[in-house]
Amino acid sequence: MNSAFVVRGSSNCCQRTDGAFTIMVGQRGAQGRPGTDSGGGVQTIICTAGETISALRVIYESQQLARPVNPATESVYQALGLAITSGSIGTDINIQTQGFVDDSSWSWTEGHVWCGANGVLTQTPPTTGWDFIIGFATSATRLYIDLNEPVLLA
Repeated sequence: MNSAFVVRGSSNCCQRTDGAFTIMVGQRGAQGRPGTDSGGGVQTIICTAGETISALRVIYESQQLARPVNPATESVYQALGLAITSGSIGTDINIQTQGFVDDSSWSWTEGHVWCGANGVLTQTPPTTGWDFIIGFATSATRLYIDLNEPVLLA
């Protein structure tokens, strides 16, 4: 397998000697936050709450802070997924971006699930604002998160 390494201008990461490059070791960056990989196609991220966030709300991020989506605004374009933990301002919350979520308090009918006011899940299609399907219910207590492209209603 052939590889190419191209550097234009000066660089602190490598030196060119006799037509060959020597890659120099850099400094390690700060440790990132631990992930929440639970396998099975489930994808989650950790964000800092910009206000008190209830679990099972559709969340967007702005200026590195998580907030509930308001489907009357363009915050739908910044949606990340569904909060699977709650938190107060400044605390970390887990947001699931794709995959199945189960909750025994739900009573869905199989079919689409939309983002309602303040990020609340609903099976009532909107008549104004943004039509934003966040996934579909596969049973009364199970939702598959699959964020759709928001559509502005006329």
